[in-house]
Amino acid sequence: MVGFHSTATGSVLPLEFAADGELKTIALPTQLTVSGAETLLEAARKGLGIVQVPYYAVASDIAAGSMVAILSSTPPPSMLVHVLYPNTKQPSLRVRVFLQWIADLHRAIGPESQEALGGGCLRVDRRPTSAQSGHSGRLVPSVPEGC
Repeated sequence: MVGFHSTATGSVLPLEFAADGELKTIALPTQLTVSGAETLLEAARKGLGIVQVPYYAVASDIAAGSMVAILSSTPPPSMLVHVLYPNTKQPSLRVRVFLQWIADLHRAIGPESQEALGGGCLRVDRRPTSAQSGHSGRLVPSVPEGC
């Protein structure tokens, strides 16, 4: 296994799986430990061990047959993505284009890939953060109930 050293925790992150409705973690012995996401992906591409990364990061490798997904029946829990931007009446053109790109990308990857990412629905919620008292907003893609 190629381990990912978290600068936040100061240790190698364990693998996470959703099994029987519960979050399971397991720490495997590592042959190599890295602290960068791109280095982790390159190590896997070079055949240095297994890794746990978001599906979108390896989707093209899997489609090309250069990597294979293992333990796909027990995927890791989904992750929320937050995008912070100024809370103005009219977001800039760049912000609007970026938000549209995220929504289009989500639709384009298709249901199978969305399931692998942890859900098939995307909700965009723009609201002020409490810490900024309305001076910033956030985009919260999540899986609404009933999806």
